[in-house]
Amino acid sequence: YFLGAKGFCTYGCPYGGFFVPVDRVSVGKILVNDDCAQCGHCTAACTSNVRVNEEVKLYGMVVDPGCMKCLDCVSVCPNNALRYGVGAPSLFKGRPKAKRPKRRYDFAPAEEGIMAMVFVATVAAMRGLYDGPPLLVSIALGGITAYLALKLWRVVRDPTVRIQNLKIKTAGRVTGVGAIFATSTCAWLAFTAHSGYVQWHRQWGAYHLERTEATQDQVFAGLVQRTEYSEEHHAAVEKCVHHFSLADRWGLVLTPEVKLGLAWMHLLRDDPERAEGLVCETIAIQPGNRSLYDQLARVLLLRGQTAEAIDALDTMLAIGEPTPMEHFRVAMLLTAVGRADDAVVHYLACIELAPEAMEGHYNLGGLLGRMGRFGEAIEQLERAREIAPAHPDILIELGMAHAGAGSFDEAIRSFERAIELDPDNPEPRMQLDMLVRTLRAAPATDPRDQRRPD
Repeated sequence: YFLGAKGFCTYGCPYGGFFVPVDRVSVGKILVNDDCAQCGHCTAACTSNVRVNEEVKLYGMVVDPGCMKCLDCVSVCPNNALRYGVGAPSLFKGRPKAKRPKRRYDFAPAEEGIMAMVFVATVAAMRGLYDGPPLLVSIALGGITAYLALKLWRVVRDPTVRIQNLKIKTAGRVTGVGAIFATSTCAWLAFTAHSGYVQWHRQWGAYHLERTEATQDQVFAGLVQRTEYSEEHHAAVEKCVHHFSLADRWGLVLTPEVKLGLAWMHLLRDDPERAEGLVCETIAIQPGNRSLYDQLARVLLLRGQTAEAIDALDTMLAIGEPTPMEHFRVAMLLTAVGRADDAVVHYLACIELAPEAMEGHYNLGGLLGRMGRFGEAIEQLERAREIAPAHPDILIELGMAHAGAGSFDEAIRSFERAIELDPDNPEPRMQLDMLVRTLRAAPATDPRDQRRPD
């Protein structure tokens, strides 16, 4: 509506920049014969803003690279003078057969410059605004905003202004429609300027965030205060907080990137309580985003709130399809708080999704052994050993499970094999020594019930 037929194709579409040079060497052309009467029907029908009648008169064909080859001009020609065929590429069109009429431009050079600046500023302000408009939509909004800004300037400067069939200003007086147009355009330009302000601070916040030096492992291990960082890192943290805080304060819509950026900065400032609040605010914006619950769980663990972290991860598992690693993490946390039965359920879910994951079988086997379920523990640990036969930790756990089940010979063999694989590890030697001392101290009632090693 604002920029005419195929306005986006003509003024905004970035693909046109690639098609133009290709069209200049293309041999597919709209050609004309001697029956052309220069009636202008073809130009009136063209939706690509090509002056068809002038082009065929000057060159015998359409050479404008904006021609879409839609054949609308061919279909409306009353004399059947136009056709699609093979012609010389536009690059070699030669001199025109007659003098081209002097071109009249709709905008003065200064107006073109103003519109270009408004266009660029609007695209920068609108692209990804509140995680919304993508590039092409932003380009379209930029073109429309530039056009509206120019028309508003003309309302101030010129005695007569029209937009399509609407009379905005006549004989120096603004019409009722013009007043609505001016008010609406001012409101839109104010919104655009505000959006640019928010986007400016959001982009600078993201820029400084990338220049911080702390890693996730350091932060969630609670090592931030014990790690030396450069002055540039500390400056980047403060600048990031400044810019993201302004973007968050003045933004009309809450943005997850800004909230999470601020949460990360507060973690770097060793303020996990404030970071937790910001992550919770982000979850309120996107309650179906599984990754947010994972981040909340990490912050809660940093604060020592393991039970709450488990609740957050349970919510994450209830959304979408859980992964084996997610079940594994929940199982480890449940083990840490003493909820062994619940941990077994999640380990089994992990193994069902990833039956070849050694860690799942190994951790489940160790947990079952500590629960006194030695037969099940041995089954899981044997499966882990099939997957990783040279893993000494598996053999240590297996030896402990066999010892708990009363299979002392198997336990001793497991410990001895672990010592062979990792002779510098004191754990299997200690376990073997404890088992031998226990067996020697125990009364032997029947050699078939209990074997006492030498």
